[in-house]
Amino acid sequence: MSSQKAPMHATKSSWVQAVREAVTARGDGFLRTATMQETETLATGDGIREEPTRSSALLRAWLYRDVHVRTQGSVSSFLGYGALPVSTTLLKATVRTSGWQLGSGRLVHAQRSLSLATRDSNQDGFTHANGTVDLPRLRCGTAPGWLTVAGLNGEVSRKCHRLYFPGVGLGKIEALVHELDSSPTRVTWSLKSSVGVDRGGVEVPRADRTVLYVEIPDRATGIGVSGLLNALSVHASAAAGPGFSAELRPGIHFGGSGNEHGSFGTRISSIAAEALLSSDYSSLERAERNLQEKARRFEAGEE
Repeated sequence: MSSQKAPMHATKSSWVQAVREAVTARGDGFLRTATMQETETLATGDGIREEPTRSSALLRAWLYRDVHVRTQGSVSSFLGYGALPVSTTLLKATVRTSGWQLGSGRLVHAQRSLSLATRDSNQDGFTHANGTVDLPRLRCGTAPGWLTVAGLNGEVSRKCHRLYFPGVGLGKIEALVHELDSSPTRVTWSLKSSVGVDRGGVEVPRADRTVLYVEIPDRATGIGVSGLLNALSVHASAAAGPGFSAELRPGIHFGGSGNEHGSFGTRISSIAAEALLSSDYSSLERAERNLQEKARRFEAGEE
C-alpha cells in the first residue's frame, strides 16, 4: 500500500457551469435543458412542453437529478434479498450494536430514534442481551431503494465523511467491504448501494450509486487516510462522480464532512436553485471552494 499521496483530480467544469448547462434562463423563468427533456419524453412520445418555472423546489429537483446524480430511466421495482449478488457469508453475517433498552414490548434506541419489535432469539431476526442487539450486516429497504452494509467497528456518527464510488455496483460491493474489514486503519463506517432497477431489469445508473460513510480515527495521519484511499481505489472502477463532489482518486469522490443536514446533493441543489433565481452565484462558488478545501483537509488527515 503506497504512502505517497495521489494528486486530487480537477473537476472538468465548475458547479456554476454545470448548473447553467442544466437549465435555460428566459425572461419569465427557467426551462430544463432540451436534451434532458428529450430523454424524458422518448418513453411517452410526448412533445417537449416549454413551461418556464421560477419554483425553487422544481429547480432543485432538476439540478439534483441532472447535475448531481444524472440518472436516466424510471425505477419500477427493487431487488429482494434472494436476487442480491452477494455471498451467503455476507447475507448471514451480523453486527452487534449497543444502546438498546427494552420497554413496552419493544426494543428502543433513543439516540438513533429507532425501535424494534422483540423476537425470540431462536427465530430469524435479532437477539438482545445486556443492551446490545445483533443486527444483520446486510439490510435491504431500511433506506428505500438502497442496500445498506454495516461496518464492524461500531456506529458511524453524524460527523462522518461521505465518499462516492460511482463505478461500484451491487456485484462489486463485497470486495469493497472486505477491504474495509481488513484495513489496518481501524475506521468506523457504513455503506449503502442503490438497488433500483428499471423495467428491463437493468440497474438504474446513478453517479452516487454506492456511498461510504466513514470516520477516520484521530490518531490516523494523512498517510493513513491516503493509504486507505489507495487500497479502496483498487476496487473502484474509474467513473464520473456526482456533479456536486470533489474527486480524490479515479472512481472515489468526496461529498463533504458531517451528516447532520440530510442529503448533501439536495442541500447543494437548493443552493444552486437559489443562485439561479437570484442570478447571484457567489454562494454556489463558495460552497464549491469549501468542499475542495474539506477534501484537501480530509486527505491530509486534518478533518
